Amino acid sequence: MDMTALTSFLGWTLVLHVVLLLVMATFVTVGRGTVIALHQKLLGMDEAALIALYVQVIGQYKILVLVFSAVPYLALKLLGS
Repeated sequence: MDMTALTSFLGWTLVLHVVLLLVMATFVTVGRGTVIALHQKLLGMDEAALIALYVQVIGQYKILVLVFSAVPYLALKLLGS
């Protein structure tokens, strides 16, 4: 796999992860009542704990996207220039 193909692959994975991150954040903010009710039934947790868990999961996912998608993509773009 050459550098151009790897850069393209990382670019598309970055787009996919950012879209997924936006979808998760939208579900938590717009569909808050439905999402919380569903997870309360599944997990048996109270609302405050679920909100804290949502913030933690979205934050950790954002860090993973930055470390494993955005930084390698930007590094390859800079090397390819």
